[in-house]
Amino acid sequence: MNDIAAELDAYLTRYANTLSSYDSQAAADLWGSPGMILNDQQGAGVLESREAMASGLEQSYP
Repeated sequence: MNDIAAELDAYLTRYANTLSSYDSQAAADLWGSPGMILNDQQGAGVLESREAMASGLEQSYP
């Protein structure tokens, strides 16, 4: 596996772990800013802060 593939795999593993543990702040910390959230009910939106990203993720949690 080349360096970029290993980096991508590590990033996606970390991101999956934050989502499966419902750690919205840790997930938002992995995003660039501004961030975009897409959902099937409200469409798309741009979020300017990590706090807004975390809040948007929390809305998708059970």
